[in-house]
This record gives sequence, structure tokens and C-alpha cells, in this order.
Amino acid sequence: MRRLATNPLLLTLIALIYWRETKLPRRRIELYRLAATMLLDKWRQVGLDVRESTSILMAIAGFVWSSLWIPAAIVFIVGWVLQFIGHWFEGEPPEFFKDWRFLFVGLRWWLAKISGKA
Repeated sequence: MRRLATNPLLLTLIALIYWRETKLPRRRIELYRLAATMLLDKWRQVGLDVRESTSILMAIAGFVWSSLWIPAAIVFIVGWVLQFIGHWFEGEPPEFFKDWRFLFVGLRWWLAKISGKA
């Protein structure tokens, strides 16, 4: 537990779990389960769906465990490759080839969704 508490984000989650549960679990996996459940419950209260909550948890996990950036980058690259394959089947180039601002459509939608404007 001491090794986990050296990370400020994990220390905050540990403190919140202790405040909420009045004791800490002995097993690390149980601590992670409680942290994820606590965050998902809170995000559900503010209107985020499972997909949005999961993407936020994945980003947090990437900061906590830096070794997760490699699999995340691979998934991202595979997604882009599949997108280009889909455009090849459609016979149409991606819109951002014509206008670079289309690269930010997904990010803009996600930010609007999180802020409750979408």
C-alpha cells in the first residue's frame, strides 16, 4: 500500500476509499475495484455513459501506469488503419484530407459531451 501511495492520484483515491468505506482492502485488486466503482458511480451521477467513463478511466490508467501507453497507442493506430480501410471501401477519402479542422470533430464532440452540452 505504501508503494501505491507515492503516486498523488492513487493516494487521493486511497484516501477517498478510506473515507467512504472506513477501512482499506488488503488486496490491491480489491482497492482498484473500489476505486473504479467509486469513479464510475460519481460519473454516472453527472450523466456520463459507460463508454465515456471507460475512456476517462483508461486515460487515468495511462497516467498511473505509464507502461499502458504502448497498448493504447497500438489500439489507436489500429483504429486509424481500420478507418482508412473503411474509407477505401467507400471510395471516399476522409474529410480531414479536404479540411484539417475535421481532425478535431471527435475531440470537440467528446468535450461537449463531458461538459453536458451535447
